[in-house]
Amino acid sequence: GWPARADVALAASLEMYARRKEDLLTLARGEQLKFDELIETMQAKITKLAEAHSLLPVAVQQASKLAELIQASYDEADRICDVIQSEEQLLGLPETDNRSLLTSVLSDLEPLKKLWLMARQHVENDE
Repeated sequence: GWPARADVALAASLEMYARRKEDLLTLARGEQLKFDELIETMQAKITKLAEAHSLLPVAVQQASKLAELIQASYDEADRICDVIQSEEQLLGLPETDNRSLLTSVLSDLEPLKKLWLMARQHVENDE
């Protein structure tokens, strides 16, 4: 009768919900891995940028390009961070502390980026 059909439909619906939730968890883990890799790569590039010291025009150009690349990676990591936060809220997961990692990377990047972009402007104005 209809109660049995309703039970079957409910069970199928719950199973589909569980599968979708598992798919979203897998997606969230993938986004988190991508975020972690971006943070690690940015930190390595920031270290390289901090070690740059030559004021030869070609070196200044390379350092300023590296700063711009790191900024682009930061923007991507910021976007991924928003996605992760949304997924965590949707799935009722505890929130990861990705935002403070981003803030830390940005505070390391900003002074170096300003330095090398100003150096590039100076070199370009001298040419």
